[in-house]
Amino acid sequence: MTRFSLIAIALAAVGCKQAADSDALTAELAVDSTNVNQAESTVLASAVDGSEAGAGVGLVGAATPQGVADWITAHAAARYSPAGCATVTESGLTVKLVFDDCTGPRGLRQLTGEMDLTVSAGSGGAIDIAAQATNLEIGQATMSVDSNAVYTASGATKSLTVTTQGSGTGPLGNTIQHDGQYTATWDASCVSLEGAWSTDVGQTQRSTTASVMRCADQCPTGTVTRDTFNGRTIDITFDGTDVAKWTSSTGRSGTFTLPCGL
Repeated sequence: MTRFSLIAIALAAVGCKQAADSDALTAELAVDSTNVNQAESTVLASAVDGSEAGAGVGLVGAATPQGVADWITAHAAARYSPAGCATVTESGLTVKLVFDDCTGPRGLRQLTGEMDLTVSAGSGGAIDIAAQATNLEIGQATMSVDSNAVYTASGATKSLTVTTQGSGTGPLGNTIQHDGQYTATWDASCVSLEGAWSTDVGQTQRSTTASVMRCADQCPTGTVTRDTFNGRTIDITFDGTDVAKWTSSTGRSGTFTLPCGL
């Protein structure tokens, strides 16, 4: 084998390693962007769950914006522990929630910061919620929120359809900006998220689609797909353990550890 052949093999090996490293980073970015949206949906759900009971005077059984704001103000703080870690105040149709290292429902941990919710009437009896937050800390994620959510409830089935524009740092340490839409549904223990959004990393924008579920004190299940910087796709699979598996459209694969216990 000639010296030039050896150099070519070495360069090819370096290229393969760089591609694999790039795919692994892309998988981690997809997980962080999904985690930020899932954390956002979980804290929103914790605040508005049950607020359809906020009836206005003379409108028993029909939620009004003021009734919903009043209901959130009266009930939200009791959902977080330790007692007194959440302060809730109301000004008109805007409810301010201030958290100080709170633990909440459906796996919320280390919740610190402020989120403001402004209520308005939606179509077909739905409740519209505008959410704003800056540097809200949830577990190992930090996010700024600028979202509009439509809350619907039919019996035990409750959901939020969220149009989100925000930024954050995920638990794996990646800083991202995202813009898109997702739907979150939940029960007493779990939140499921289905959606698609674009994510800016530096000067580049790529799309992410997700179908995931996470329950209290458990690692997620489901799948995430993300475009790469060079036209490939990365599929990430969660199986309820703290190890995520990824495969690329070129056949590369790998794993990484999730900080989902925090």
